[in-house]
Amino acid sequence: MYRMVRVQPSDQHLQRILWRDSPQAPVKTYELTIVTYGTACAPYLATKCLTQLGKDCQSTHPLGAEAIQKDFYVDDMLSGADDFEQAKRLMSEVIEVTDSAGFTLRKWNSNSAQLIANLPKHLKDDRTTLELDSSSATLSSDGLIHVGGRLLNASIPESRKHPFILNHHHLLTLLIMRHYHLKLFHAGQQLLIASVRERFWPTSIHSLARRVIHECIACLKNKPKVLEQLMADLPPERVTPSSPFLKVGVDYCGPFLISYPNRKARPVKCYVAIFVCLAVKAVHLELVTDLTTAAFLAALKRFVARRGKPQVIMCDNATTFVGAKRELMELYKLFYSQQFQESITKHAGSDGIDFRFIPPRSPNFGGLWEAQGKSFKTHFRKTIGLRTLNVDEMQTALAQIEAVLNSRPMTPVSSDPNNFEALTPGHFLVHRPLTAIPEPDLQDVPFNRLSMWQRAQSFTQQLW
Repeated sequence: MYRMVRVQPSDQHLQRILWRDSPQAPVKTYELTIVTYGTACAPYLATKCLTQLGKDCQSTHPLGAEAIQKDFYVDDMLSGADDFEQAKRLMSEVIEVTDSAGFTLRKWNSNSAQLIANLPKHLKDDRTTLELDSSSATLSSDGLIHVGGRLLNASIPESRKHPFILNHHHLLTLLIMRHYHLKLFHAGQQLLIASVRERFWPTSIHSLARRVIHECIACLKNKPKVLEQLMADLPPERVTPSSPFLKVGVDYCGPFLISYPNRKARPVKCYVAIFVCLAVKAVHLELVTDLTTAAFLAALKRFVARRGKPQVIMCDNATTFVGAKRELMELYKLFYSQQFQESITKHAGSDGIDFRFIPPRSPNFGGLWEAQGKSFKTHFRKTIGLRTLNVDEMQTALAQIEAVLNSRPMTPVSSDPNNFEALTPGHFLVHRPLTAIPEPDLQDVPFNRLSMWQRAQSFTQQLW
């Protein structure tokens, strides 16, 4: 292709070379009159000539001109038509236009043998007629193209077996991506791609997802500056397989403002306790009314009732957590003093929770739960902002954000349509026995001597 493009005579001296056949022979001067392969300007000059050729013949050969300007990559053309007559006209116009400039196209091939039957032999491709792979795409009765794949017998909805193929240049595709981005609380790239592909299959989805996130004003305002740090080896709890929430990390974030229904009082502060599984990065969120040890124990008890009793809890050295460990030890001592009454109570009480604290003022030791706290606040601030929610709305928002965090892919999303779905922490959340924290017997203690926390435990014991 390059050798068919002539350089202007006034510029040919820029391609001057010196040559001699041997060290004894005189030096000869040559000027190259055509575009030379290997020079920096060669690809641009050749492509520019081809594009200009398409513009010049736009009035006489409209189909060929459009294909020359849009369907060429350097000297290769990949195009198509809706029917046989249009394809025949397209091929004829392209051949006529390119031959007029000396760009003779060879190795023509098509999935229609009839289309290339009348071409001269020297213009045809030596290979057989192209065949379309029916497993890669199918055309439904409604005229929409679906991903083919091999999931016909899978017990999943048809939209997941054969998602719609969308052009990433179309406005509808962009609007769909933006809808899912807002629906998933301003989700990141991996979660956005995994969710959209449950029903749609946009082309170039990774670049489109980056564009949607980059153009989102809320994401731009909350995007922090990330600094790269030297990372140490992962602790054993992070790399040892275990059941979900058997080994967890916990942290607080907040404060947030909530209001109570049917009250005219001003909003009060609340906090969110984030429990993170160290093995599969699953997240559990609990609403906490204050920073007292009793409130943390209440959140811990709700966590144990829903997720099961953890073996190890890692947290920082905040006074709330240190006080919780001290009060739990007192509860265990009181509980052990009653263990002679029933042997089964003795067996249950011997398996306590191991609290481990990271060094003081070392948040980098708790990077996993710190990162989950950052993710939670990112979703919360982008969606809720500075609005004040009541208790029910706050608990609903926490549950929804928890579901979003547990739906994030743990591995990069594959571009292969035959892959089933992305692996998320939600896949590891299975049922296991629930064991509550041992509590002292409060039935014989007068009600007026009980604290607010002890009254809640007394109500629970009366149910039994």
